[in-house]
Amino acid sequence: MYATGLFCVDLDNNGYMDVVNANGNDMCPQPLTIYNNWGKETGEPYYLPNYADDKGFNTRIKIGDLNKDGWQDIVMISVFKRAQFNPESFTSQSDLNGSDLYKSGSVKVYMNNRGIIPSTATYEIELGTFPFDIDLGDFDADGDLDLAVANIGQLNENGVFVPAKSVICLNENGILKSKKIWETDYSFNAMSIKFADLNLDGLLDLTIGHSPGHPGEKRIKTNEAISVFYGKLDSNNEIGIDTNVGWSFGFGSSLAAVTLNIGLLREGENSVPNKKDVIFLVGIQGVKEDEEAFKLVNSHRMLNSSNCFGEDFYVIGCQEKKIYWKTDVTDMNVNKPSFSSMGDLNNDGYADLVLGFFKMEEGNLNDGAPFFIFEGKPGDANGSRFKQIYRSKAHGVNQEIFLGYARKYTKVKSNKIEQRRFTQVFSPNRPVVTLPCNVVLSIDSVKVDKVMQNYGAYSWSYATNVLTLNNSFKHAVEVEVVYKTPLKKDIYIAYWNANIGNAIYYSQYSKP
Repeated sequence: MYATGLFCVDLDNNGYMDVVNANGNDMCPQPLTIYNNWGKETGEPYYLPNYADDKGFNTRIKIGDLNKDGWQDIVMISVFKRAQFNPESFTSQSDLNGSDLYKSGSVKVYMNNRGIIPSTATYEIELGTFPFDIDLGDFDADGDLDLAVANIGQLNENGVFVPAKSVICLNENGILKSKKIWETDYSFNAMSIKFADLNLDGLLDLTIGHSPGHPGEKRIKTNEAISVFYGKLDSNNEIGIDTNVGWSFGFGSSLAAVTLNIGLLREGENSVPNKKDVIFLVGIQGVKEDEEAFKLVNSHRMLNSSNCFGEDFYVIGCQEKKIYWKTDVTDMNVNKPSFSSMGDLNNDGYADLVLGFFKMEEGNLNDGAPFFIFEGKPGDANGSRFKQIYRSKAHGVNQEIFLGYARKYTKVKSNKIEQRRFTQVFSPNRPVVTLPCNVVLSIDSVKVDKVMQNYGAYSWSYATNVLTLNNSFKHAVEVEVVYKTPLKKDIYIAYWNANIGNAIYYSQYSKP
């Protein structure tokens, strides 16, 4: 399997995390796979997966309870479909348009029926584009999760690949619709997308990572590769997100924000999120100016190209709008930053980074690369410093990285699982709560002004630290959230290599 997307989630509510994989990438059609964890003492999932019957060029996964029935549903990208064509009809490869090789992709939804995932997608969302990344968040604060889609492009009426607008699709009665309720003013070659409250104003913002520039009707050549769209209140106090770019950030000519994480530099039960601690963790890769944009879809053509100066992981302060820290891939002897995760691995109150790469500096893609752990420490006024403390012996083409807990996470244990309580006063019509923790495994209860809220009164995208209330309170309220986080954070990695699959690296941390 060419494992690309990976998510760990308790699908059957037995207290153990199952492993969900999106397979195929741009290599060949493959199915969604689920490795169930039946409660084995080691936390190791069953080694034989359940395979979906429908196959596709599957890449990214997000998890959330779309219909609020208490069971987590699966949302997955199939980035494109192969077109049927006769190569003898063309005199040369240069005569082929994108439409001769590819058809637009889709987003597949697998609804969880009391722990049973259907063998084929419950439904598909088709937007006429090539979706590259997705995220779930409550765009309109109505109590259910909506879908944000980063589109890397689309085919125009002449079958030529062009940039596309990224969109948000509405959740209506538990079903994600193809109807677009929001779209960017600009078109992008968008590669990553995330919901988060960047400025901690109680409104949900949207961030898109993309290849440099804001192509619209007129192509604007700039170096910007991250674009932020801020949440807003209109004159009627209706909640939404601005379609104009609020601010943007660039890394240099031809450098694209391929992967994107948003988190907190400092975390802990007694901490309160601070604007200066909100960061982007971005994986940057080079995109050659003379390459056709459509090669971004068939991404491994780009990855096999020569190394590009500036391809690193960057930590960027969202409030300061500047680089806090970056890797040095030359010293690390690796290249092509891929996926990442962040969380306080040693529970010292500072976020640590887990960073994956596709290849070695002088190697090829099939040989892969190690992954690294960088420990976060108190830094200067610019934020935290990060120091490399681990380099894996195993090599692989590192795809999605997930921090979770392989053993029973629902039972509170003093040295393994901790239940935390977060209380804060929020302003009217500001429904978004950001928890002071990067790895959240469950929301146990929510109170507003000491009144317990039912499950339908808030929305939460699984494993994130963002919770949205579905009521627009006309006065300031005190919100209390009780949640669980693992003190031992195991590392799950999906390897793109066909002969490797997934790996779990168990945390050896022991609470003092």
